[in-house]
Amino acid sequence: MRRSSDDAGAGRDKAAASLPIAAGLAVLVAAALVGIAHFANLSDWMRAPDAWTYDWRTAHFAGRPDTARKDITVVTIDETSMERYASLSPVSRALQAKLVSALEVAGAKAIGLDFLYDRPTLADDDRALVAALKNAKIPVVVGAIDKRSVLRDRDPEQSLAYQERFIAETGKAAAHLYFVNAEDQGRFMIGDQVIRHRMPPSTEKPHRKGIAEALADAVNMRKSSPTTKAELIDWQRPPASGLDEHAVPILRVATHVPDTPSAALFGKGWEEYVRGRIVLVGGAFGDRDRHLTPLSISDHKKIPGVLIHAQILAQLIDGREVKTLPLWLEAALLVGTVLLGWLFGRRAWRVAQLSYRAEAGGLIENLLAGAAVFLVGVVVYALTGLIFPSATIYLAFMAGLLLGNPPRAVSGILR
Repeated sequence: MRRSSDDAGAGRDKAAASLPIAAGLAVLVAAALVGIAHFANLSDWMRAPDAWTYDWRTAHFAGRPDTARKDITVVTIDETSMERYASLSPVSRALQAKLVSALEVAGAKAIGLDFLYDRPTLADDDRALVAALKNAKIPVVVGAIDKRSVLRDRDPEQSLAYQERFIAETGKAAAHLYFVNAEDQGRFMIGDQVIRHRMPPSTEKPHRKGIAEALADAVNMRKSSPTTKAELIDWQRPPASGLDEHAVPILRVATHVPDTPSAALFGKGWEEYVRGRIVLVGGAFGDRDRHLTPLSISDHKKIPGVLIHAQILAQLIDGREVKTLPLWLEAALLVGTVLLGWLFGRRAWRVAQLSYRAEAGGLIENLLAGAAVFLVGVVVYALTGLIFPSATIYLAFMAGLLLGNPPRAVSGILR
């Protein structure tokens, strides 16, 4: 009985790929994984496991400032702010005009308006905002949409035409407000609606930048390179002091009557949070423009889009980038991982009795490999901020196990 078992093991060893064959196949496997993960339409499927661990790693190990930032402030308008207005949407342009003027007087370095201007509102309110923007002496960037938006309740061409006329009348720069490239929605994607990427300039004229990028450029504060493709946002967790809920301070517009003086829009001392800073103004309503982010992993809260723009702006000002391995280095690592799996797979049959099937590597090996890759990814990210390609690494190790301990259908080819 013992001899029969040993003979079977020897036969299996001989059926496994030899080192030269394993090395050649490792190169092919690595090339295929890199190609699929970075260039093919299945790239989101390939990154799916990595994206889930990426959110967890980001939520627990992303950088965090000691205190809230002193170069960016977010001003939010919510249901309470608009309580004494006739309607909530679109946000009163008379209020926006008052905010632009008040923030400039308070010493803001630049202002970004995270609102849409694709339809007229009250004529007097529209004129007031146009006048305030024309008179502003500091950079002001207004939000814009393009053909990527789906406007279900009105004609898209008419809405975009109105937007362009409005922007031209203000004489100010405009920037897109997108986080996710709508053109990618037809592909197989991770359907979790989590915002992870910042978007490059729009592909159609007038090729507008994202609002964060436009603001950083307007005041010559951007340190990172221009965005040319969808790139991961380098999130910052709330300050270590524990005094602020977000990495940037937030000023909420208080409840007020529409004709109230600007001084009554905020609490006492609000000017200190504006002077010398870039100010992003946007809505914080409960039923629109709220998004999950990797930082939502613990509380599942959705945050206003204006806070995501503020995170991107902070990243651009700091010159931070989410670090990933160069393609050549990832490919080399994958080759080594395949060979490691091959070495392990040649001995996997010895624990076959503990696994579901020895031929493709045992269940024990699969579980241990997955846990090891996950832990390595966590440690690498926590220590260096580098996104470890755990999905492709795991698949490369599984491929190595198959080469070292192949199923019967493959063993005849490798013999």
